[in-house]
Amino acid sequence: MDYRIAIFLLTFCAFLTFAFPFGKKQKIIIIVKGHITCEGIPLDKILVKLVNYRKHRRDITLDTVKTRPNGSFYLKGKVKKTAKLNPKLKIWHKCSTSKTVLKTKLCYLKYSPKTPEIKKIMEYPKTVYTVDYKDVKLKKDKNYGEKDCLRFFQKFINN
Repeated sequence: MDYRIAIFLLTFCAFLTFAFPFGKKQKIIIIVKGHITCEGIPLDKILVKLVNYRKHRRDITLDTVKTRPNGSFYLKGKVKKTAKLNPKLKIWHKCSTSKTVLKTKLCYLKYSPKTPEIKKIMEYPKTVYTVDYKDVKLKKDKNYGEKDCLRFFQKFINN
């Protein structure tokens, strides 16, 4: 009869260990940096967002910044270790000669450049990846991205 209680307690402890794991769940850190120019001129105060792209689902926003006066940006985000890492950069800008975009001051162009190589720089104690976009060069004669007029109104909602 005593061995049944011992087996029950061992089974119960094993269940608790798997159901409620001890310690913090590890996270993956991703660092993104780069520089944005329009016709060679650095873009100042341009909204840049780092997201973890998920197909057929809403993206997870990892970090949001505005570019510095020299056009550079630095973003840092964390993702759960179990999540698939698929970083994507989103840029809202007005580098265009299109009359429809420039006509309204409320609209921006939302552009997502192709993600360069993702480099793993550290494994232990935390996994850290870096993505260097170097120079994102935009030209006025090409429309980089799609028109996004809701970005203007979100400024007032968030403030």
